[in-house]
Amino acid sequence: MTTSVNGLRAGVAVLVAAVLAAYLGSDRPRGAGRHRDGAPSGRADGILGNVTNLRWILVASATFLLLARFDNRGPAAFGSGVLILAALSDPLALALVPLALLRLVTWRGMARLGPSVFLVAAIVQQR
Repeated sequence: MTTSVNGLRAGVAVLVAAVLAAYLGSDRPRGAGRHRDGAPSGRADGILGNVTNLRWILVASATFLLLARFDNRGPAAFGSGVLILAALSDPLALALVPLALLRLVTWRGMARLGPSVFLVAAIVQQR
C-alpha cells in the first residue's frame, strides 16, 4: 500500500474516533432513557440520535465512495447502494455530480458502476 492510502485511512480513523467520542459523550454508561443529569428523557441523546442526521453521514460516505475505486462486484454493488441512498436523501449530494461525471468519464469497467448509479439517482431526485 502507498503512503497516501495509509494517510487517508489514518485520517478516517481519527474522524470516526472524534464522531464516536462526541456520540458516546462520557465513559460511564447511563440508564436507558435518561439525560446526563439523570432526568428522564423522551428522545435520543447525541449527534447521531436523530434519524434525519443520517443524510449527512450518507453525503460524507458518498464523497469517500466517489473518491475510491472499486473494481470488484461486491464492493462496487455495496458502494452503489450507499451512493443511491445518498443521492436520494439530500439535495446537498448534488454537489458531487461533477465528481461523479469525472469518474464516469475517466474510469473503465466495474469502477463506473458507482458514479453511473449516483448520476441516475441524482436525476430521479430532481424530478
